[in-house]
Amino acid sequence: MGYFLGRSAGTIKRRTTPSSWGALAARRFLLSSCLLVSWSPCLLLAGCGGPTNLAQNYGGEEGKKIADLVSEFEDLTNRPKQFEEAFVAGAAPKGAARKKYVGYQYRLVGRPTISGETATATVAFEKSSTGEKAGEKTWEFVREGGTWKIKAAPLP
Repeated sequence: MGYFLGRSAGTIKRRTTPSSWGALAARRFLLSSCLLVSWSPCLLLAGCGGPTNLAQNYGGEEGKKIADLVSEFEDLTNRPKQFEEAFVAGAAPKGAARKKYVGYQYRLVGRPTISGETATATVAFEKSSTGEKAGEKTWEFVREGGTWKIKAAPLP
């Protein structure tokens, strides 16, 4: 609230004019805006527990690429062309065999084991309709032209 010393010595009067309230509100707004702008980068970097490198959770950038492929796999099961492109040439299940992959959610368990241009990873399956765990299997991957592709993807 704005207070000022009145015209007669020793008296304190409260400012109540609309213009004085507008100036005070403008100063508060400017101050809060400056604080927000100056602290925003710190808040963004802090996040929930500070910065993290998700690639480290999967053993590096290549492991993260494999994890991304697995996590996107559920969406690919309903798109035959993209499903086939996720596999190395000739390895994609076709027809009724492809349809068996529909209805699961796929998640990488732990870190993939990468050896040069090949990798293996444990994949966990859950039924999309119920969330019920359906098991885990080891999938095989091959890097072709810098892109990881599925070589073998057994179902539970």
